[in-house]
Amino acid sequence: MRERESISESLGSGKMVSMFQKEFEKLSRVIDKKVRNSKTISVCFDSDADGCSSAAILVIYLLKEFKKYPNNLISCFHDVDEKLRDLKDDLIFVLDTQPKKKDSSNLIIIDHHIVHSIPKKSFFFNPMIFDKNSYIATSYLVCKILNNLTDMSDACWIAALGVKADKSEDFCKDIIKLTEEKYPEFRNVEKRLIRLTSVARNLSDASLVVNSLVECYNIGSPSFFGKTESSSRLLRISKYIDREVIDVLSKAEKIIETEKIIVYGIDSEFNIQGVIANNLFIRHPKKIIVVCNFMKHKEIIHVEVRDNQEWAFKRFNEELKDMVEDLGGHKQAFGLSILRARIPDFLERLSKFK
Repeated sequence: MRERESISESLGSGKMVSMFQKEFEKLSRVIDKKVRNSKTISVCFDSDADGCSSAAILVIYLLKEFKKYPNNLISCFHDVDEKLRDLKDDLIFVLDTQPKKKDSSNLIIIDHHIVHSIPKKSFFFNPMIFDKNSYIATSYLVCKILNNLTDMSDACWIAALGVKADKSEDFCKDIIKLTEEKYPEFRNVEKRLIRLTSVARNLSDASLVVNSLVECYNIGSPSFFGKTESSSRLLRISKYIDREVIDVLSKAEKIIETEKIIVYGIDSEFNIQGVIANNLFIRHPKKIIVVCNFMKHKEIIHVEVRDNQEWAFKRFNEELKDMVEDLGGHKQAFGLSILRARIPDFLERLSKFK
């Protein structure tokens, strides 16, 4: 914990920000040049609150400076390479996630998750390259980068939303302070905003969340979330998903329980395994929680893991890498995919974790 505090203090004093600022300026020049020279633009983003906030800030910038709306606005969940495969746009932004295979000069990648590899051709920024202990939300990074090109302070509440949802306030105190000064109403609605934007993970197309944020920005206040066309639709969907979470949580089946780990199985058409894992982790904070969503007829099974001690991430990375795919996230909360045919072997290995 002391290590994290020291980094936060460095950010506050400007030492680390100064180091990042050079990278921010460099990437902002690349973005400006490429946007001006690109006829078609795609934005791929992780379908969580931080990813949606990052995409919304970028869309606001494109509309504000170039009157351009992205040709494609694509949400990803463990499938970024698959989503990128058929895109032929002049410029593709990838936000809050990183492809493992795709690497080309028309890609601009901004992420803050654990770096598995550094692309050779793409324009890539991740603060973990500079400091592995940094934990800075992508929405904060996007806002800071674009602020070198135009004043993005009016979008600070969207960045603050991503920061709060990703629990990276210690590293992004300035954006929280700015938001509280410019939008004092944010405190009253932030929990509702986080809950509604987090619905993105459960949608096949999370562009609805991005458009909801952009609409509220255009009106001028976060308090309008739920009252615009897109956000009111999102509100209706979220109520349905809330009922689904309650139902699935009550039926979650305990498959394995050892001294160290509890593995649950659920069956839902929605990607709610992360929400379920969070709820179960509250019940068992000293255990590693693994939730497998056995969606009917799906060949790929999505799994979410929660672990306060960061022990599981290392074990999964080292001992299960031959069977898991798309392992990513943070050391205390990460997800992965696995072929249905590999599940018996996967569960057997988990049962032996000590």
